[in-house]
Amino acid sequence: MHEKKTQDLLDAGVKRVIWYTTFDKKVMFAEKDKPWIIADWDYEVEVINDLKLNLGELLKENLKEIQ
Repeated sequence: MHEKKTQDLLDAGVKRVIWYTTFDKKVMFAEKDKPWIIADWDYEVEVINDLKLNLGELLKENLKEIQ
């Protein structure tokens, strides 16, 4: 799941890499010199400073509004 591209971005100086995949509904969160995390969409990820995103919950809320 995008391991080489993630490592290349971290090596180039990117502080945080977040991938969301639709086929398996997973999120991968990576920072340099820290363990990488792969979790379901409902895992809360800190995007920037104190801004957090839980894509699973966001999608559930929006689907309720549509129905």
